[in-house]
Amino acid sequence: MRCLGRDWWRCRKYQLSLDGLRETHDRFRKPGSFSAANIDEIPQLIDVIVEHKADIFAFGRYCPTSEDRAHQETWHIEPQRYREFLEKCWTKFEQYKDSDTTFNLKDHLWTLFLYEKGLFKIPDSYRAQNETFIEVR
Repeated sequence: MRCLGRDWWRCRKYQLSLDGLRETHDRFRKPGSFSAANIDEIPQLIDVIVEHKADIFAFGRYCPTSEDRAHQETWHIEPQRYREFLEKCWTKFEQYKDSDTTFNLKDHLWTLFLYEKGLFKIPDSYRAQNETFIEVR
């Protein structure tokens, strides 16, 4: 079922995917489609998702390849900007924690984000079992 158009309210499931940076994404999809995706709009999109009672909301990010890492100017989201983005999303998730929408923390950087906020603790049993564990402060 198509979720766009005049019958959008009948949508049961919808997924938005980005396939890489602008050139790669536009090659897979259609020219100009990458520009339609805007990280700054995702926190406001959460309001719409909750308003329409979506069951689950999640997102994952593009992970640069080793070749991409050598050219940071090609990254579409710089690390600090992504951290700020997670903070904005977390604020929305907290605002809507009692809603009908489940927020799936799909990206592994959520664990680090929650650790920094003191909301994720490394289990003592893991520390005891792993002699090579290094504590980050």
